[in-house]
Amino acid sequence: MSGSTVGGSVDDAEAGKVAGEDVEGARLIALNMALNGQSRAETDRYLAENFDLADREALLDEVYATVDG
Repeated sequence: MSGSTVGGSVDDAEAGKVAGEDVEGARLIALNMALNGQSRAETDRYLAENFDLADREALLDEVYATVDG
């Protein structure tokens, strides 16, 4: 039984790693879209459809402030 607990911990750690990679991947895509002149609304819609992000609004704020600034 303790083997499954260890497996669960590894799965949790991997899920956290994937979530972090998901945010970085979303940031890269959002930056690319912004640099290509796509609107914030278009980028927001794409991220909503393709990524499970905890704070999509903050990511968009960061990306568009960088591009517009």
